[in-house]
Amino acid sequence: MGQKGLIAGFYASIIALIFGSLVGSLGVWSVFAATSKTVLGGWLILLVIGSALGYLYSFVNYDKFFKKEFVVKGAAYGIVIWIITLILAGIFPILGQVAFAQPLRTVLFVQALTHLVWGAILGYLFQQQ
Repeated sequence: MGQKGLIAGFYASIIALIFGSLVGSLGVWSVFAATSKTVLGGWLILLVIGSALGYLYSFVNYDKFFKKEFVVKGAAYGIVIWIITLILAGIFPILGQVAFAQPLRTVLFVQALTHLVWGAILGYLFQQQ
């Protein structure tokens, strides 16, 4: 079961990284990517984080929480992860500088949209395996 989550999380993260790069925001995750000296290294860090969150999706059996389509379940999981990152950004100033950058509404919307894309793809790919 965990392997499904890892694989789905990995592929969902690739698509979300491309999407986030195109719309101009990876949100709080850009802080973790910045710890690497290269762009490729940053993406690898984010792929590991995304895969781990995909594993967590399968580990807690999130797909069995409510009776909806897998894409909806995944999107809801993505929003839960987004809310957790906002809580962490409120606690840790370095994350808060990125999460609550100006213009605030635009930044939060793009971050939420990126998490929605990641979660929806995660749910879809999780169901396909």
